[in-house]
Amino acid sequence: MGNTKRFVIVITSPQMVFNPGECIEGQVHVDLAADMKMRGLSVSCTSLGEAVWRRGNQIHRAKEDYLNLKLTLYGHPPNEGGEVVLPAGTHVFPFKFVLPNDLPGSYEGEKGAGIFVRHWLRAVMDRPWKTNKDYRIMFSVASILDLNSIPDAAEPVQVRGKRDPSVMCCCYSGEVTANFRLDKKGYVPGESIVIHGEVVDCLNIGITAVFVELFRKTIFTKDANGIIYDDLTPVARLRHSRVAAGGSDLWNGEKLRIPPLAPSYLPGCNIMDLNYYLKITVQLPGLKVGSHLVLTLPIIIGTVPLYSTVRQNMAVDGTTDPQEIQPVMSQPQSSGMSHPLPAYTPDDIPPPSYQECVFGKVDTINDDEPHTAGDKTYAPLYTYYESMV
Repeated sequence: MGNTKRFVIVITSPQMVFNPGECIEGQVHVDLAADMKMRGLSVSCTSLGEAVWRRGNQIHRAKEDYLNLKLTLYGHPPNEGGEVVLPAGTHVFPFKFVLPNDLPGSYEGEKGAGIFVRHWLRAVMDRPWKTNKDYRIMFSVASILDLNSIPDAAEPVQVRGKRDPSVMCCCYSGEVTANFRLDKKGYVPGESIVIHGEVVDCLNIGITAVFVELFRKTIFTKDANGIIYDDLTPVARLRHSRVAAGGSDLWNGEKLRIPPLAPSYLPGCNIMDLNYYLKITVQLPGLKVGSHLVLTLPIIIGTVPLYSTVRQNMAVDGTTDPQEIQPVMSQPQSSGMSHPLPAYTPDDIPPPSYQECVFGKVDTINDDEPHTAGDKTYAPLYTYYESMV
């Protein structure tokens, strides 16, 4: 780095996760081997949402700016001219930004898909007649979605379906039926979806396999004809193998654990919506993929668990009497709100940890930022409950 021995951003919080409305504090550290001439040293806090997708030969793009705050730490603001000299040695410049209450949480689509909500800090040494020194650090924003504020999150969901001889194009009688149920609709990362279901082969043809898969559905926009553009991403799955002709396949409380994921709806984001669902696929022999029996069950992923789930966990652990747990004091919130309301959780709810998104890191440096140092890849951190079952 030449005369620049060290140029970094240091955040006060070691977790690097913030809620909307919180302060993000830190320092820019500069260590110079010799005096440096510059216009100024600045730090900025930026939040941006973007979705880029292709339909046919057309590329569509939607963009939303949430935050663009700048502080001049030394010298002159950007684009105002003038020069100063920062002496050799070690310098520490503190800063603080306040995040908006309606700031959407961090989100990354599939790798290379150009779909994200990102938040970062950027420090720049504006140097005359030379390439600027540029350092960037990413941080996560964890939006709050209290499942207790969603009316149907605690309600069970059920789906039934069948395939009859008309699908088989041959002389069979009877049908293949499937019936699946979840005890509730709302979950938090770290919690397991408990699956109850049965598939019965009254067609007497056998079943190749039964899959239960968790999918993430990101909805971008609607065109003039009302067609929704979306991106479907598989998250996790369970599989039962072949069932003999005339047999049945029973799902008796099997568990599919939810990995670290962004909460449903992306509160605060107006260019994308986020939903999750279970897809049940009953594969029948000799049929095309589109002819198999497919069922779906919608689920909601939040960041504050249902009181009923916490009571059950504590009862199983023997840590407390379920009747002693007091309800969370929070305000009702509809699923489509763009301004999430804060939820105040009691001490009875176990504190979450934060874990890296299940899909891993993505590239964050654009082609026009070849000299930017700092975080070149990044994965958001999401609320995760280790103690939930």
